[in-house]
Amino acid sequence: AEKTYAREVQYFHDFEELLDSMVKAASSLVTQLDDAFRSRVDMDEVFLAICELPRQGTKEDADKLETPVSMETMIIEVEIRLDADMNAEELLEPYSEQYEKTVAKPIADMDKMFKTKTLRDLLKQRPKIVSSVAAYKAKQDKLQDAKANGANIKRKKETETKLRDEEEKLEKLDRQVIRTFGVYESQCSEAAVLAMENAYQVVNKLLEQVSDTTDDIAPHIGMDDEAARERR
Repeated sequence: AEKTYAREVQYFHDFEELLDSMVKAASSLVTQLDDAFRSRVDMDEVFLAICELPRQGTKEDADKLETPVSMETMIIEVEIRLDADMNAEELLEPYSEQYEKTVAKPIADMDKMFKTKTLRDLLKQRPKIVSSVAAYKAKQDKLQDAKANGANIKRKKETETKLRDEEEKLEKLDRQVIRTFGVYESQCSEAAVLAMENAYQVVNKLLEQVSDTTDDIAPHIGMDDEAARERR
């Protein structure tokens, strides 16, 4: 029984750690996507800032740079992408808000529910009851060897009654712990599945938006200098 309970407690802590990991992952996913997208915007802005610095050297020096297109065309391409990205950045905000509502918050609520006082209090009660059972069993063993006089017989009966009561308490507590844990586990699993479905939908929409942005600028990448100037 004690080995079984020890396994149950270990499972409880394993489940708790997995919930913590899920909460952290849910809260960081959109942040990471936003950061990656904004990093691309920042990178383009830095590139344009570098291009605006005063150029040193002759045209011949500049021509020695091995680039597939001229610097002018590269600047135009980056400006086109930057305009599209900044537009997409505004469109991504609703997806971030939707993710917070339909994914991050439900998972955080699930974690909070699992860590309620009820289950923790049940787990805290058990060591004391186990100790009482062990003490009454030791007393019972001691009385077995005592003389069979009236006083010892009375104490033996009282000890047996108290031992039985404590053992019943322990069995009841164990059933309650398993039942409570089972309810939490079921509710958490359902919430986790729903949250993951929402996460897939939201992230998929977010990535589609980024893909649409890329599609908008793709026709202009690699255009020749004349086409670039016309586009500008």
